[in-house]
Amino acid sequence: MRKKIIVISCGPGLDEVKEEYGHSYQWVQNQSNADNIDFFQYNAYKGLFPNIEEGSAWIITGSAKSAYEDLEWIVELEILIKRAYEVQKPILGICFGHQLIAQALGGVVEKNKKGWELGSSTITFNKRGLSSPIFKNILNEDYFYMSHQDVIMQLPNYAIELAFNNMGNQAYSIGDFIYGVQFHPEFSYEVAKTYADIRYEKGMIDSKLKILESKTSGKVINNFITNLKGNL
Repeated sequence: MRKKIIVISCGPGLDEVKEEYGHSYQWVQNQSNADNIDFFQYNAYKGLFPNIEEGSAWIITGSAKSAYEDLEWIVELEILIKRAYEVQKPILGICFGHQLIAQALGGVVEKNKKGWELGSSTITFNKRGLSSPIFKNILNEDYFYMSHQDVIMQLPNYAIELAFNNMGNQAYSIGDFIYGVQFHPEFSYEVAKTYADIRYEKGMIDSKLKILESKTSGKVINNFITNLKGNL
C-alpha cells in the first residue's frame, strides 16, 4: 500500500535560496528513499490545510514567522495540530513546525535570548534520544543544520526531550507518533551555507560562519516515514 505524506509548508522561503535550490517541499522529498510514498503539499501560510483524515502522516516545515505571532493561519494550524494529536496523526515538525507543535500542545516558545543559531551545530542526545527510532543511524558526533532565533522554553507536559545543546531543546517526542526537531534535516550543505551567508550579508549576525557538513541528519525524515509506529 502506498503512503501519502502531507508536507505542510509554513512559508515561501527566501527568494535567493529558491532561485538556486528550489523549495523546502522538494528538499523534504529528496531525503526519502522509500518507493511507496506519494508527497502532497499544502501552503498553510496561504490558508490552505489538509483535512484531519488526509495523509498517512504530516511534516510541518520551517518558517520565517514565529509560532507566537498572532496570524490567522498560525492560529488555524495550531487548532489543526490539537485535533491531530487527539486522533494520533503521525507528525514531524521541523524548526518552526517543531516549535508550533509544542506551543499548540501546551509548551512555551520565545525568542532565544542567546540570539540566532545558524549554520552547523552539534547536539547532545540523552538516553531516550539514543534509543529513539527518529534518530536511527544518526551519528552522535554529527553536525546539524540550523537557522532559527526562537526556542522552546518549556515542552508540553507529556513531551519527552530527546536532544539538546547550549542553545536549548533540539528534539522531542510525544507518544510514538509526534516528533519535533529544531534543526533542519531537509537542508543540504549548500542550502545551509546560503542561509547563513544571507543572514550575515543582511547584518543579522556579526561574522561569516564556517559551515561543517552533516553526514546523517537527513536520515531523520526517512526514519519518520519508514520506521514509526502508530497510524503511519
